[in-house]
Amino acid sequence: MIVQAHVRHRQTNILEPFYILLDSGAQISFISGDAVQRLDLEVTHHRPLTVIGFGNHRTAIVSGLVDVGLLDSSNRSLTTRLNTRDIIASSRHALQLYSDDLAALHAARIDPDSLHVPQFVQPDILLGMNYYWQVMIDQPPIVLPSGLVLAHTRFALVLSGLSFFVNNVLSVDYLLTEESVTA
Repeated sequence: MIVQAHVRHRQTNILEPFYILLDSGAQISFISGDAVQRLDLEVTHHRPLTVIGFGNHRTAIVSGLVDVGLLDSSNRSLTTRLNTRDIIASSRHALQLYSDDLAALHAARIDPDSLHVPQFVQPDILLGMNYYWQVMIDQPPIVLPSGLVLAHTRFALVLSGLSFFVNNVLSVDYLLTEESVTA
């Protein structure tokens, strides 16, 4: 899930927009080297860190720590301590909303433009489980007709899911019951 937040530049005090990847599969959180430079952040506590990715792929890096205040939609700051890493995640494409999704959003009085994320986003910050539940709001998600889900965060509503599957779904003509599984 990609959401936008603002971070105050350390020297100029100007609010800078940043894209955050909310990743429930990550244990810790990161900020890209480019974002550290753009904000002129002070990096402390450099140390070796082994990052384990999909397929148990291990990468040894030297990572520092930075403190970053993320401003949410209520102008409240979420103070984070992030690990530095040159690149935190690959670029992401925006999820596609279909006509049924747009109709459902309008019926719920949600402006589809408020969910707009540019077509191609390079996340600046990856928030893992150490901050995930401080970002998510305890409200039920909204499931759109395409299967995409709107989740509530302290920054904004955020789209989640894979729009790829909308055009590639197989219909299931039977109901799998517990009896048929154990039989």
